[in-house]
Amino acid sequence: MLWYNKTDFCDQSAIASVMGLKQTASLFPKRRLFLSWMSSYAFILSIPLLISTLVYFQAGAIIRNETNRTNIALLMQVQQAMDSRMSEISRFSMQVALNPTLAGLMYKTELTEFNRQSMIQLQRDFGLYKVVNPFISEFYVYFPNSGVVLNYSGMYDSPALFYELSEDMGGITYPEWLDLMNRKQAGEFIVFDRQNPAGTSARMIATGYSLPLGDPYRVTAKLMTIVDEKLFRQEVERVQLASQGTAFILDGENRILAASSGSGSVPIPESAMALPEEGNITSMDVNGKKITVSFVSSEVNNWKYVSMVPSSVFLEKAQYIRNLTLLSLAACLIGGVIIAYYFARRNVHPVHELIELLSKKGKIAFEESKNEYDFIKGVVAHTFEEKEEINRKLEQQHAAMRLNFMKRLLNGRLERNYPLDEALTSYNITFHSDRFAVILFYIEDYNQLFTDSSTRATEEKLEFVHLIIKNIVEELANQQQCGYMEEVDSMLACLVNFKDGDDARSRDAVAFILSEAKRYVQDRFNILFTASVSRIHSGIDGIAAAYREAMEAMEYKIVTGSSHMIHYEDIAAPQREQQFYYPAELEQQLINFIKAGQLEQASSALQDIFDRNMSGGPVSIDLAKCLMFTMIGTMLKTLDDIPHSEEAFMNKNQPVSRLFACESIPEMKVVIMDILQHLCRYLEQNKRSHNTGLRDQVLAYISGHYDDVNLNISAIAEEFDVHPSYLSQFFKEQTGSSMLDTINKTRINQAKLLLREGATIGDVALKTGFYNSNAFIRVFKKYEGVTPGQYKAAL
Repeated sequence: MLWYNKTDFCDQSAIASVMGLKQTASLFPKRRLFLSWMSSYAFILSIPLLISTLVYFQAGAIIRNETNRTNIALLMQVQQAMDSRMSEISRFSMQVALNPTLAGLMYKTELTEFNRQSMIQLQRDFGLYKVVNPFISEFYVYFPNSGVVLNYSGMYDSPALFYELSEDMGGITYPEWLDLMNRKQAGEFIVFDRQNPAGTSARMIATGYSLPLGDPYRVTAKLMTIVDEKLFRQEVERVQLASQGTAFILDGENRILAASSGSGSVPIPESAMALPEEGNITSMDVNGKKITVSFVSSEVNNWKYVSMVPSSVFLEKAQYIRNLTLLSLAACLIGGVIIAYYFARRNVHPVHELIELLSKKGKIAFEESKNEYDFIKGVVAHTFEEKEEINRKLEQQHAAMRLNFMKRLLNGRLERNYPLDEALTSYNITFHSDRFAVILFYIEDYNQLFTDSSTRATEEKLEFVHLIIKNIVEELANQQQCGYMEEVDSMLACLVNFKDGDDARSRDAVAFILSEAKRYVQDRFNILFTASVSRIHSGIDGIAAAYREAMEAMEYKIVTGSSHMIHYEDIAAPQREQQFYYPAELEQQLINFIKAGQLEQASSALQDIFDRNMSGGPVSIDLAKCLMFTMIGTMLKTLDDIPHSEEAFMNKNQPVSRLFACESIPEMKVVIMDILQHLCRYLEQNKRSHNTGLRDQVLAYISGHYDDVNLNISAIAEEFDVHPSYLSQFFKEQTGSSMLDTINKTRINQAKLLLREGATIGDVALKTGFYNSNAFIRVFKKYEGVTPGQYKAAL
């Protein structure tokens, strides 16, 4: 609570700084304000005296000119009002004519069930048009192809039925009306009289449009819009002097559309139709009376707005003004001096009392040489500044207290006897029911919103982003329900109070808030956020439960990734058994792919592990993290065969630290795929650095053990402690031939030496590692093209 001393609001130094008083002395210090007001009153008094003198000499001409000018101006006002009304009627007609449902029905020749449904929809649209445009008395659309007439109150299957059930058409027979409906028309106005059920006559003005618009040949529909003539007559009667004269509207054929009905109306003769040049004033004799006639033309059609006023009206006013001027001159001169003196003294007295009060309360001595108003203005200005500062601090405190209340309410920390109703009223919070839900918004990224990032502080940006989201979400929530939003624990929390007791509609309302918030905030403002939603709870105690659920759902962001809408109902579903799919054979297969440098196959195996574990329903956060770190451990196992390689790889790529820095499982997946690429590249580089030594060792081993019947890829791989597939691929990359070919070629070369020495085919087969002579003969012929016997015979 802020307190201040009333005697402090007029601090001497503050007042002096605000006022900036002039220090010039006055010739009459004690009477300065009095003489100033007397001078002002005298100057004010001289103005009407001067004007009255001028009016005395120019009264007749001025009154006549001003009256004529006023009459023309009022006519122009009527013209503008009527033109505006005509434009509204035209816009209304265009709105109806361009209705897409109407466009689809214009060419229908028969009414199917679907067309009738479209007619009903169009009728509803007509009802809305009628509500929005109450000045339209009636409107309907005639469809010549199907013979249907449709208005906002019903649909008529035949034009004859519509004509029969409609009010009096003003003497228009059915054939004439039907001919009018089939005639091309582009906004022309028609005047007719209609007999009301009460027996009275009402003049109506109708305008018609042939549809489709702009088609000079076909009339597939006809729109008729009818307006009561009273609408036009009311505007006409606004013309000044209409009570002593006549104002009326003429159409393009000089027919009277509407006329004023004042008691002083002047008969409208035929000669009145011969109007003067627009804007000019002319006179004519009507039944022995001098009449002044003026008119203006419409800017949107060929109508004219005419005023006829007896000339005697002008002369009477001029003579009255002349006499009044003489009396006013004398009265103003005598009474003005007396009244000015009286009011000057009367007005000075309360000002002096006010200055005395301010001087005493503010403890400031008023100097006679200073201006009284400057002194008062300075005191008041300083007072308002202090008041604004106090109000600003009170608003800040109120916002902080409201935030603290919302935090306590969400966390369920309100005391048992807490005056909840008084607090809700104080903070302008109204609950319409006892059903609540909580929506949390976590801001992911907003950098694209700001192009001047160097000129705004981060806190200022975040505050601005929170303001945007708060205003949008609260407005969306309050469209159907009731929502209150505050910043809680670095997130924005929206407490939604449902007006409806239906759970399905309440969930739909929450879905509407989230979808529209995403569309506005993310698509329009480029602000990325993650939202979590609790279930619907009842009672004030349910608010805290809803908040806890929303927090738990927000924690699940690490599984779903950023910019998602997480519902607690989804993650609260029964989860699978707390173990993940990662069998030993699949792990060994992944290790083999990595050791063999097969990045594509290793990536596919990892993707298969992800899909199997993440697509079978909700996964706990701990289980998902455990799976990620297990796969990292599998990758690191591939480094066991390389001395000191694991430590070097860990120091360079920091896989564990990068995983801990991830905020979601999708981010972890990206990191693991990246680590896999680096690992395969690392193994490839390490393999190349040892290629020559391993190749020579294998070749030497083959040369020394070619006579071993069991010599094969598996035996050699076991000898060098590597995987057979890796060794096979490695050997072929280094030598250009497979390991089996190299073994066979080594044996054949040794066999040819033995054959040259005269050894038998059986002995050669046994000494070169073949199971029997048949196998030896088959392999020898494969590589040499001849059998061993043929080769020996050719020696």
